[in-house]
Amino acid sequence: MSLKRISTPEGDVYFIDSVSGQRVKTKMDVIKSKTDANNIPAVGTVEEKILNPDEEQIETLKKTKKWFAIALNNSGEKIIYQLETFQNEMEKNIIEGIHSANNPIDTYTKNDKGEWTKANSTVTLFSRGYFKLGVLYRPVWSHAVSGLKWGALIGVAIKLFDTFIMLLQVEEGMAFLFLIAIGVCFIPRIGMGLMIVVSLILSRLSKVNFFFMALAGALVGAIIGCLPGMALGGIIGLVRRDNLQKAKDAEPEENHVVVKSVILPLVFGLLIIWFYIFVFNPWLVEALS
Repeated sequence: MSLKRISTPEGDVYFIDSVSGQRVKTKMDVIKSKTDANNIPAVGTVEEKILNPDEEQIETLKKTKKWFAIALNNSGEKIIYQLETFQNEMEKNIIEGIHSANNPIDTYTKNDKGEWTKANSTVTLFSRGYFKLGVLYRPVWSHAVSGLKWGALIGVAIKLFDTFIMLLQVEEGMAFLFLIAIGVCFIPRIGMGLMIVVSLILSRLSKVNFFFMALAGALVGAIIGCLPGMALGGIIGLVRRDNLQKAKDAEPEENHVVVKSVILPLVFGLLIIWFYIFVFNPWLVEALS
């Protein structure tokens, strides 16, 4: 575009497109456009983000914590919970009626890479992940779930001990190597990986893969122990539920809670134990012999 400068007797200045003959800009338009251009941020610059008080509080917590939760109380106020004390504090607030079941709660978790994740829930749903809080709303079912976990752990321990005794009767050296393979598994963070490495090394010495032996034993023990443990936990919950503290807005558990937390786990648990003792174990002994 070619511009031609035109001045009028009144002192106005115009710029005319020499091709089309149309007026393009006034002198003041040109000056203004240049001024605006000088105020445009350079490419690649980022304006500073202005945080509101709530966002600023969250960012401050992220600098010093790996986990925290923010829940609304019945007055609409925010309560911050930290990893070390949240169970005791939230239990007290639920019992006193400061929280209701449907109060929203946001949890912030930092992973090993330093990245944060946010999860939205309600107080009653959040409480199901923690026995101490879960019993305030669902005492029987919370005891049953806790019993399932403990039953699985106890079943694993019993089965691994049984495997150790069996190896001890066959060859003491193999039993000792099995203990080493199991022992390194309890080293924090690196235990499982180290167990695999140690088991591979030991397998070259004894021609026995202790990792798969331990894994199979743990799996069988967990299967055998989890359902009876759940039934026992449900029974304990039934006995204790009338004497336990509850949330002020806790509703009675459903009528079939006894069926799903005691009767069904007990029946299927006993069937699994019977199958293991009278079917699987004789087959295994025969196969190994």
